[in-house]
Amino acid sequence: MALIIMSHAEFEILCINSFRYAISRKTYTVQETCQILKNHIHKLSIKTVGLIKTEIQKALESERFVYDRKEWQNLFDFIVSRET
Repeated sequence: MALIIMSHAEFEILCINSFRYAISRKTYTVQETCQILKNHIHKLSIKTVGLIKTEIQKALESERFVYDRKEWQNLFDFIVSRET
């Protein structure tokens, strides 16, 4: 496997964009995206983690949001547990 080198800013943009793609769709990639975020959350800035947390919370509170709720709730809970 090749080692891919990118700036921290590029990494954060990639994580945010992947997250936003996955949370807005019923897709096979939700579980993978949530696991990747959990694996690398310690590499993300407080601002980025806060953005992801806020967007998950808004989605979970929405009556229209029904896709993969358990996966997103688990990621939200994981982020909250790291705050304490």
